[in-house]
Amino acid sequence: MDERNQRTALYVVSGLLVLAIIGVVILWVRNSRLAEQRDQALAQAGTTVTQLEQRDRDAQELQSTIQQLRSERAELETQLNEEIQQREQRLQQSQRRVAGMQGNLEDLREQNQDLQDQLLTMESNYQSALEELEQARGQLQTQETIGVAVSDSIAMARPLQVYNIFPLNKWNRWIFSDQYHVERARRVDETHIFFEVAGTVFSPQGEREVHFVMRDPYGEVINREGQEFDNQEIGAPEAYTRQTTVNFTTEPIPVSFIIEHQERLEPGVYQLEVFIDGRLARTATMNLE
Repeated sequence: MDERNQRTALYVVSGLLVLAIIGVVILWVRNSRLAEQRDQALAQAGTTVTQLEQRDRDAQELQSTIQQLRSERAELETQLNEEIQQREQRLQQSQRRVAGMQGNLEDLREQNQDLQDQLLTMESNYQSALEELEQARGQLQTQETIGVAVSDSIAMARPLQVYNIFPLNKWNRWIFSDQYHVERARRVDETHIFFEVAGTVFSPQGEREVHFVMRDPYGEVINREGQEFDNQEIGAPEAYTRQTTVNFTTEPIPVSFIIEHQERLEPGVYQLEVFIDGRLARTATMNLE
């Protein structure tokens, strides 16, 4: 009985021992797992602490940035307020200027209306002045035309003129026949030339050179005398038949020449020309058979 009890006790002790060992093993395994979990927890805690520290630093930087932004916002608000005040002041000044300009604009409108009225009056006066000017121009043109005509008339009246050129041919060979009024060329021995030099009240007084030119039917100067004279009609020197000097004193001056023909004249029309100071004053013709 005692042996059974001992065995039973031994079995119980053995069981308890096994259970203790198992408990120890379980405890050890559990402790090992707890240690690992603790290590993992510590590692996670370290990581978390690091992250928290980083977040603290980020939070501090963010807070600093927020503070800086707040400061900048305050500064910007201050600047904005100042700018708004300045703009309000400028706006008020502009409004005052606009109000003043509106008053000036009204004055300018009134002045403009007055100027327009004056302009209309001036345009009317200008139109009237133009009409008067046109009338004056017409009168002036008429006066100028009259003046030109008078000047031309005076210019034409200033030079001396030659009147009544009369040629008289003489035949010296027959005593009892008519020695003058000879019409046959072969019988003409002398030609007597008569004419008058006269002027107007506009003709200057003084001496004048008178040249007489007699041209044969071929246009050649016959019975040349002396040197050449300045023929203003052709703009060149030319021979002449006779020459004399007269002194004009407002009265007509009779002039005569006697031309003795050394050679027999040819039938035809002879040209008689009288020049005063080189200007052709009068022409005439003489027809011989």
